[in-house]
Amino acid sequence: MTVETILREIEQRLGKLDEKAKEAVKLALKLVQGEILPKPAEPQWQGENPPFDEMIKLDIEERSHIVNELEERNLEWLMRRCEDLGAMWLLVIDGQIYAHGKNLADNPPTDEEILELAQKTGKFPLFFLHPSLLRIEEVRWHPTLYVDDAYPTVKLRLRDGSAFWETIADFDTGSVSTFVSYELLETQGLIQRLPADIVHQKAKEAVKLTFVLVQR
Repeated sequence: MTVETILREIEQRLGKLDEKAKEAVKLALKLVQGEILPKPAEPQWQGENPPFDEMIKLDIEERSHIVNELEERNLEWLMRRCEDLGAMWLLVIDGQIYAHGKNLADNPPTDEEILELAQKTGKFPLFFLHPSLLRIEEVRWHPTLYVDDAYPTVKLRLRDGSAFWETIADFDTGSVSTFVSYELLETQGLIQRLPADIVHQKAKEAVKLTFVLVQR
């Protein structure tokens, strides 16, 4: 049965169709026949960011669990926003993006700015990092298969006032970021735990995986 035949049949039953109605019928037929794929539904933000006053009363593990759960629930929405904005990190409260950047060198929010936003809105912000930023490599490079050959390394000194810590890290052009152990820096007196700090579950899993690979 042709489209024209179907349109005539509809007009016999319902009366004369205007041009807009005819186009609607033609589009519906194409959808039914699989000629046009429906546009994927736009993901919607699910849930709300937790109240800041309540979150600061919890320990870091409890806070982390709540925030990681919120992120996991909205992962599709977060990834889509990163794609739309060309971003690698987002600062979000209740589906509203307060800041974003192309990499961790692109003015990410400081601890003070996150706390200020939390106090201003009354909500605990979600600082989302694109999964590709959490690809972690070994602390040190290892010798290659060739004699007297090794991957390049770079000596790092992290300092806060008179306190400092030194290490040897990969000097890799393919690495977009460098991550250092939170517990180690806290032990060295270079950072202190703040009410808005959380343990990012994906980063934690990446660290565990890297440790297993190095051990093997």
